[in-house]
Amino acid sequence: AFAFGALEIELAARQPGAIAVSHSGAALQAASQGRGVAYLAAIAARKVAMNLRLLASPWLLLAASGLAVVALAARFLIGDLVTRAMAKRTWLPRAAPALLAASLSALVFKDSGVVTVAFLLGTACLLVLYYVLTDA
Repeated sequence: AFAFGALEIELAARQPGAIAVSHSGAALQAASQGRGVAYLAAIAARKVAMNLRLLASPWLLLAASGLAVVALAARFLIGDLVTRAMAKRTWLPRAAPALLAASLSALVFKDSGVVTVAFLLGTACLLVLYYVLTDA
């Protein structure tokens, strides 16, 4: 995100009267115009604090518990069906690194990254269960 912000600043500098409009572009521009690295560190600290607060949220704990129950039930009740569905669709297990990268990016760059991670994992869980049910 900061790389895109730096690109945005560079492009804006080439156009008279243009300003950076994205959050990352505005943050980088403010840091480069005197607010310094401490300003960027404060933004990063705010994002970490927000994610830590959300980790203790009852709604996130409920979502995490639901995902854990579904994952454990799938593993112990229909583990072989899940394995067959994943073997049949070879792209599905290969998507795991992309899911991990998207989750880590959300945690780093979004104030509410843990909510995005819960949504991504829940969607992946539902997708696998859909394939298990349609293969049965």
